[in-house]
Amino acid sequence: QLKMTIGTYGRKNHGKFTINIQDKESDQFVQSVTIEAENLIDGENLIDIPKNEIQVGKKYIINFIFESTQEGIENNECITIFRTPDTISKYNGYAIVDAEKQPYNLCVSILYK
Repeated sequence: QLKMTIGTYGRKNHGKFTINIQDKESDQFVQSVTIEAENLIDGENLIDIPKNEIQVGKKYIINFIFESTQEGIENNECITIFRTPDTISKYNGYAIVDAEKQPYNLCVSILYK
């Protein structure tokens, strides 16, 4: 599972939220999960990812895409993924926005069961 803190601004948003995961070393696509945005809750979300696709100890690139519907665009709907303060993590992770390395991490965890 992915554990993410998401802001929905207290509303049901219209559109799709897609998570794409790729292996950092091989650059190979691993998994994609799409969720209807109206199913996201304001706060912590647990998103199921097939556990056989993600391996402990490997590094992954995780891309997040929010595609709004026309209704969502007209209502200025969006979602927010919470992030850390502007300091690079002690775990050498960081967010990339528009191909630029950022001085923060997104509040996302991979949970293994």
